[in-house]
Amino acid sequence: MTTSGRARAAAAAPFLLAGFPVVSAVARALRTDWLPMGDNAYFTIRAGDVFGPHHPLVGAWSSGSTVVGVDVNNLGPLQLDLLAGPVRLLGAGPGTVVGVGLVNLVAVLAVVAAGRARGGPLGAWVAALAVTALAWAMGSELLIEPRTHHALVLPFAAVLAGVWCLGAGDRRALPWTVLGASLLVQTHLSYVVPVVVLSLASAAAVVVLWRSSDAPERRAVHRTLVLSLVLLVVVWAQPLVDQLVGDQNLSAVLEAGQAEQASMGVVDGARAVATVMGPPSAWLRPAFLEFDPAGGLVGAPAAGATLTVVAVAVAAIARRARRLGQGGLQAAAVTVGVALLAGWAGAARTPIGGTFGAVSGNFRFLWPVAVATWALGLAAAVAVLPSARRRWASLGLATATTAVALASIPLSYQSPAPAEDSPLRPTARALLDGLDALEGRGPFLVDRSGLFFGEPYSYVLLLGLQERGVGFSLVASTDLSRFGDGRRPDGGEEGTLRLRTGAGAGEPPAGTELVLLVRPLTKPEARELSALDVRRAAGGLRPGAEDRYEALR
Repeated sequence: MTTSGRARAAAAAPFLLAGFPVVSAVARALRTDWLPMGDNAYFTIRAGDVFGPHHPLVGAWSSGSTVVGVDVNNLGPLQLDLLAGPVRLLGAGPGTVVGVGLVNLVAVLAVVAAGRARGGPLGAWVAALAVTALAWAMGSELLIEPRTHHALVLPFAAVLAGVWCLGAGDRRALPWTVLGASLLVQTHLSYVVPVVVLSLASAAAVVVLWRSSDAPERRAVHRTLVLSLVLLVVVWAQPLVDQLVGDQNLSAVLEAGQAEQASMGVVDGARAVATVMGPPSAWLRPAFLEFDPAGGLVGAPAAGATLTVVAVAVAAIARRARRLGQGGLQAAAVTVGVALLAGWAGAARTPIGGTFGAVSGNFRFLWPVAVATWALGLAAAVAVLPSARRRWASLGLATATTAVALASIPLSYQSPAPAEDSPLRPTARALLDGLDALEGRGPFLVDRSGLFFGEPYSYVLLLGLQERGVGFSLVASTDLSRFGDGRRPDGGEEGTLRLRTGAGAGEPPAGTELVLLVRPLTKPEARELSALDVRRAAGGLRPGAEDRYEALR
């Protein structure tokens, strides 16, 4: 290999390793015929609605509706827009996996690119190690899920990287930071407060950049501002259309935000931040799975001590970087300081009332903040090394990143939902196969009233109907908020599909027709299939085992 070839390989290595956990998770999901279930299937359905008669102008229904007593949706459909192309081209399962994987991969590469732009090769390796550790902490299955709590973690890390670049005077980061911040705010309301705080800091950074620039550079900044403003208008056009001629979801969300509701508060918000911010074990596995905002937070004294130490350390890094003229490191310290305040504000404002109470998913923005804080400490330690030792530092960081990337390969469930879905997928696939009998018929009114909360199959049924071109309508107000008011019954339905589970599912009431009955796997069969899934993903099965795998599926 030539010298230039080795240089290109060295420059590409942190990008390749950082992206490896996402790529390997996507590859395994495609190989094992991953199927979206539960809420994952909902996002696939709505992505399939994009540019169709039920095109979504707003985001998913918000569980915060149970707190304020009014149905509200998340602010925008940008996540659904990004998933729409892959879902249309590749189908429900593969399209969802590839769409989510691409968003996460772009986010990961953006973090590493920011590290390289601001810190050179060592900065790229620090960023690669940080974002690879974050992906490992999430576990492989969460890297391919469209469920918003998980799907926004890596994009938020990219937004933090963009704010860092803006603070360092890099105007080129503004458009993609605007896009990333819009994705966060539109997709889940838990990100509104943190993103607003970070946006104010970014605006201040842009003002400083403008005032400190000469005339040619100001013109370049002006062009970037115009481009960013156009991008902002484009990505927010759909929620604005809904506000003007639709259901006025923006007004409903603003009204809901002013309603009386219980929230974590300043003290418990600080405890939540400190719980995730503490020693690395606080955000590494299995903390992502076990985090409990309702009863598993550190005490107030410990939280105060932790956050004081963190604040003093961040301030000391910023001061030293400024004294040594290390502008990139100084901007990183300021960004981390703002991110800590943003995380605290977001945690304090998180609702804890209603049906669901304090939900761990509403605090996922704390993980990128915690990882960024620890990465700042690592970057500060590397920055003081003499030049002769930096080569060894790069080698050490590359080795650590490689180890974490390889540790991300095994199947991992760092959330209860995907672990619960996995053994149910054979039943869901059988349900989908049975829907072939309905192709060419419909539309149908779908009655979900006889099911228990959180059941995994009804959205799979709706997804199967959508894939077969069979229209469906719904009656519950929350379902209409989820799937669009255009799915309200109009009297033209061919009939009603009633979903039932349990022992009585095979005994339809008099006057009704049993369209489809699916027997779930027994628990031993589900465990056997799960083991075969792992073996198949790891390197294939023997012919007899392959036959057994197909039979269980």
